Amino acid sequence: MKSYLKSGTCHFCRKDFEKKHNSPIIREGKHWFITPNDYPYKGSTHHYFIVSQKHITGFEKIPSEASSELIKMVAWLKKHLKVSGYSLFIRSGDLAYTGATLDHIHFHFLVGKRKTKNYC
Repeated sequence: MKSYLKSGTCHFCRKDFEKKHNSPIIREGKHWFITPNDYPYKGSTHHYFIVSQKHITGFEKIPSEASSELIKMVAWLKKHLKVSGYSLFIRSGDLAYTGATLDHIHFHFLVGKRKTKNYC
């Protein structure tokens, strides 16, 4: 990731994405596209990105017309993977506080291994 930051390009901007990302785009809409994460988190059975087509740097900057498509993308991915549960998360804002390495809005769609015990 450090090499991408030094290059001055954005790893998630659509014009450069396929040059730098190994996994294919599996679904594309007007506002978002979905791709597997090349480096899935340890313990995940599925780890996908839902990435904004536009270079948006904060959650609150997502246009309202993109919100409904985002919900449809999440629903499609859940159905496509045939999962009954998932986690969806986002890092937004100053990277010094979020731990993110890329300042381009994207959601992580994660599915972990099935637990045999609920801790609630």
